[in-house]
Amino acid sequence: MKKSVLATLALSAGLVGGLISTQSASAKTTYVSAMPKAFRHTWYRGNQSLRFTAHTWANGVKGQKFAYVAKFKKVIRFKIKGGYEYIPAVNADVPAFVVKHNHLYAKNQQDGWDRYHR
Repeated sequence: MKKSVLATLALSAGLVGGLISTQSASAKTTYVSAMPKAFRHTWYRGNQSLRFTAHTWANGVKGQKFAYVAKFKKVIRFKIKGGYEYIPAVNADVPAFVVKHNHLYAKNQQDGWDRYHR
């Protein structure tokens, strides 16, 4: 009994401490220097608008100034089935973005996707 408890504790300490590596999402994650050119437009959804440049992301209401502007140096790229997800590396809660069939999809808080057009 004591050996099994000690073995379990050692295994859990190794997993928590990072000594024993398991397959993680970091294997599919890379950093790119700028937002891809397919994203660099102003995108609209209802009265919302998103604007991407190489190193900025702006969010606001259509017809007004952008209320939220975030600057970033790197973009996190995740490999997913059928393509890549991109997340600007800023210190905020930023959704993942995907461009498919000339539409921008942004992941919302309910794990669904909001569709934007140009």
